[in-house]
Amino acid sequence: MWLWLLGCPTNVNSPEDSDGGETGRVRDAQGVCDAWADMRRPEVTDHGWSASGCEVGEVDPGYVESVRLRVNGYRWLAGLPPTHEAGEDSLRRAQECAVMMHAAGSLEHNPGTSWPCYTADGAAAAATSNLATEPGLRAIDAFMIDPGNDDTLGHRRWVLGPTLTRTTIGTTSAAACLDVIEQPAADQEGFVTWPPSGLFPRTALEFPEGQYYGEPWKWHVQASGIDFSRVEVSWTMDGETLSPTTRVLEGSAAWTSGLSLELPTTPSGTHHRIVLTGSFGEYVWETEIVDCG
Repeated sequence: MWLWLLGCPTNVNSPEDSDGGETGRVRDAQGVCDAWADMRRPEVTDHGWSASGCEVGEVDPGYVESVRLRVNGYRWLAGLPPTHEAGEDSLRRAQECAVMMHAAGSLEHNPGTSWPCYTADGAAAAATSNLATEPGLRAIDAFMIDPGNDDTLGHRRWVLGPTLTRTTIGTTSAAACLDVIEQPAADQEGFVTWPPSGLFPRTALEFPEGQYYGEPWKWHVQASGIDFSRVEVSWTMDGETLSPTTRVLEGSAAWTSGLSLELPTTPSGTHHRIVLTGSFGEYVWETEIVDCG
């Protein structure tokens, strides 16, 4: 359904108690739950797109902003900086990409000139975007779950790229293209984890809006230049030792290495302590799952 695009033991996304004024939120249980609730209640929920044939059509600018705010909501939860709108040219290319995917009823990062509703700009956007057979807001949730993408979790890892600064969305009623390659190559130090260290809403681990993809939800860690096949993992939940299913993730242009960790369920009110041990030394990742009601 979805396609993927293309060490010092520090944590790139270790959230502070406050975000330094970016949103005015405090990272206590109420602040984390409020942030999640706001993500689920966008100001504009109707994309407003309607067109026929190969017309690009128009998307409500408020909906485009709602999508960006959902991306930034996930990034805020992860302790990462927000993205900014990429501009009108990027928006037009992304929209042409979405119309191409919509017309074909399929997804392709490198569509040829025979692709339905082909444009050179739309094809170029497809090569630098996360693609989905969902409209924009639902697509962002799908990227974070990343069903069927066990080898990479690539959509999620692009959304959580620590150097992602600009993004935009093209969307129709049945397709979306999220431009994510507005970030440098992977040469950063440190770790990015999802969920991050600190407080995290239980509902963010559930499948959104009634969707269910028939597979367990996956935690992951990503970093540059680490051979995760040689990393030892210790996981405890409220002091009880767990045995997660782990998988070394294939590299990407955003991050060269990663590891997924899979549990069948993650109850509210639990404290998780994950210790990674490797050539970098020891990295401790602690997450508390809170109930947001």
